[in-house]
Amino acid sequence: MKKLIFLSLILGYSYCFTQEDKGQETPAVKVLKNNFLTKISDKLSFSAGPAQILSIPIFQNNKDLGSSYGVMSAIVFKSSDNVNPIKTVLAPSYEKSEKLGDSFSYRHYFFPGKGELAMARFSKSQGPKKEAVFWYYGESALGKDKSLDFFVSDSWDPKYSFYGYGPNSSEKDGENYVLDYKTLQLSLKFPIAGKVKIEYSPSYSQKKIKNGPFGSDEPFWQSYPNEYSQLSEQKKFFINKLSIFMDTTDHPFLPKIGNFLSFSAAFSAKPYSSYSYALYKAEAKKYYKLFSEDQVTALRYELQWISGNKNIPFYQMPVLGESSGLRAAGEGRYCSRAKFLATVEHRMTVSKSAFMKFLSELEFTPFLDMGTVAENPKDLKINKMIYGPGAAFRLVLRPHIAASANLAFYKEGYNFLINVGYPF
Repeated sequence: MKKLIFLSLILGYSYCFTQEDKGQETPAVKVLKNNFLTKISDKLSFSAGPAQILSIPIFQNNKDLGSSYGVMSAIVFKSSDNVNPIKTVLAPSYEKSEKLGDSFSYRHYFFPGKGELAMARFSKSQGPKKEAVFWYYGESALGKDKSLDFFVSDSWDPKYSFYGYGPNSSEKDGENYVLDYKTLQLSLKFPIAGKVKIEYSPSYSQKKIKNGPFGSDEPFWQSYPNEYSQLSEQKKFFINKLSIFMDTTDHPFLPKIGNFLSFSAAFSAKPYSSYSYALYKAEAKKYYKLFSEDQVTALRYELQWISGNKNIPFYQMPVLGESSGLRAAGEGRYCSRAKFLATVEHRMTVSKSAFMKFLSELEFTPFLDMGTVAENPKDLKINKMIYGPGAAFRLVLRPHIAASANLAFYKEGYNFLINVGYPF
């Protein structure tokens, strides 16, 4: 979901304001006509009747699927409404992946009203990856500061691998699998006192696994016969999640100062779910300027644990991996019933310039990811911690977007990761 938000922002809000109406300037920063990035964007964009078309190069890299490259065309239709200057954005794309082959995607973004965004996405690859998604977000859909978020998807995703349980699992035991899942989720968010809000998120999903196309010559069902016999049949999950959080940060996506505290509890119960269990999560984030305005130290702590059924699927357990706190490892590298994560980053802005009507910043960020998993929260020990030091180079287009290239190391190797957005 986070990636969908960032893509929506950059395709929708960002680009339309870059094609400036003559005689108008951005209030944030004066556009430098000779800026290198602006010259590139001018070469990649053109007008066609009521639409503005921008071709966006795509390059991604991660440990599980390797590298991919391609191009996305963002076709932006403006409206005459000053409050909502964008009517819709069409974004077809093509990617070539070393593991998935040719992939084709189509995204359609709608901006029905102020603070509202809807997106439909369809994608299919030569490999076993396909996806159909619809997402709606209304910042004040239920009244002032009362937001509504609706998400539905039908996907086959071959990115994941399973390595066994616990912090001592071995990378050589990893087996790739395809996760076939259908999800319907609703989120309602309300303020209760000052910066404190509450969120209720019911969801229903159906999931099953299949043998993956990557990895060793031995298929998943041979390496993990118990898991496969259980989880190759469709399981259902009706989950009610309640969260309370306090957010004093200065920006929802690219914070520089402030605190974020949250606690959530998610409950799954028979007969509406295949398993009865509860998942708890506590998280704290802090951002502060340690040495100067251009240097931000960011800290994150996270604790998760499960109670209830002892045989819940591994894909519903807390995990530690590429997108879940340990950038040096693959997706879902470590898995168990409890997880602790701590991350520190020092984000240093090394240059600033104008890009179209946005302020672009180049950041250099050394970081340290550390965490572990265990069967019980009391067994989350310091001597079982897994460390992943590294560094990131980021292009930040304020106020909405960051593109990041990360190089991280840990005891089993390294990972070169290119993605969108801050990790936290």
